[in-house]
Amino acid sequence: MLAKGNRAERTRTSSTVSLSHHGSEEELELSDNDDELFEDQSKVKKTGRASGSQSPTSFTLSKELLSREKELLRINKELERTARDKLRATESAVKGTREILEKPISASLPNDFDGDGANEESTTPASSRAHQKERVTAVRGKTNRGASQTPHIASGKRTLDGKPPPRPTERIQSQGHEKVESMHALATGSGAQTVADGMQEDHVGTEASTRFLKAKVQVLQKELEKALAEGHAKAKALASMEDNLKRSEDERMKSATQVQALQTHVAKEKTATDELKRRCEMAENEARSAKKELETVMKERKQSRGESAAKDTRLYRASEEIEKYKALAAKASSEAKVQLDVARVGTEKLLADVKRLEKQRAELLQAFRKQGKLVDVLQKQKAHLEAAKLMGFVEEEFVKALEGGVKAV
Repeated sequence: MLAKGNRAERTRTSSTVSLSHHGSEEELELSDNDDELFEDQSKVKKTGRASGSQSPTSFTLSKELLSREKELLRINKELERTARDKLRATESAVKGTREILEKPISASLPNDFDGDGANEESTTPASSRAHQKERVTAVRGKTNRGASQTPHIASGKRTLDGKPPPRPTERIQSQGHEKVESMHALATGSGAQTVADGMQEDHVGTEASTRFLKAKVQVLQKELEKALAEGHAKAKALASMEDNLKRSEDERMKSATQVQALQTHVAKEKTATDELKRRCEMAENEARSAKKELETVMKERKQSRGESAAKDTRLYRASEEIEKYKALAAKASSEAKVQLDVARVGTEKLLADVKRLEKQRAELLQAFRKQGKLVDVLQKQKAHLEAAKLMGFVEEEFVKALEGGVKAV
């Protein structure tokens, strides 16, 4: 009966320990994940605000960024896959430890102890068994109350003193020590006393009962030490798995933040590309209008070229006519120069002739004057002669008078 009570108490305490350990683990993971999510959300908000405050300098969506985003999405999927695998592995490990802890300890006991226990149980009276059952239920109630109080203590993020809650491994160790102490107290104290009382009532020797109880306590202590060692090993493995899971969660959250930042950047780049498309459409419309204007300008230029060609032909003809007239004018000027030269020569000749004629005229006039004077002298001489004749001058006087007149002339 004592073995059955110890067995039931051990299974119940192991189940409460595993459940409290698993529940506290989940609560710690949830609280840590909530803190990490809050920090990551604040980081994402800060990065979003910082990236929103900065204006995009370039509007080109690079292929590198898209490839990097695809790579980060792939890495995020791989991290989520590994996290799921690790969660499955931890769940399987927790289930394994729970099954190991929930296994009955009587399965590992030798057959002779079981036989002795059975014979002893058969020899013990009903009153001792009832008294022992009451003691076992009282101890079990205490352990259950202690185990049920541990999840409430572990569920909070901090204790009453303001210190952080203990880790799952520390809780498992403390619960294991409490279980060992309760089992030891049950085996050595009140349980031994009840069994001894029952044996004394049934006139059984105290030496045999103490030997039996000591052997049973030694076996139970060995089993408890073995179970505690296995629990410590499982706790260490679970702690390492928790660390790996936390690292994978951190990596996943980092990749998620990076993906969110990249998504915001891609959204900004998308808006920038939309703006670029709109500007490109505006530029295309402007280019079309400019092309139309250019076509009209080219048409006008062609027309102006035709008009300028006609004007050029007219100007060429006019220039040819001008050259012709220039040649005629040069010829006329040369002819005029020749004529002027001829006229000048003629005028010079005429002037020379005029001078000569004037000289001749002057000479003729002088000769005429002389002749007139001679005529006057002759007339005077004639008159004198007539007068002399008339007056009867003498010939000598006449000659004298003539000579005197000649001299006077």
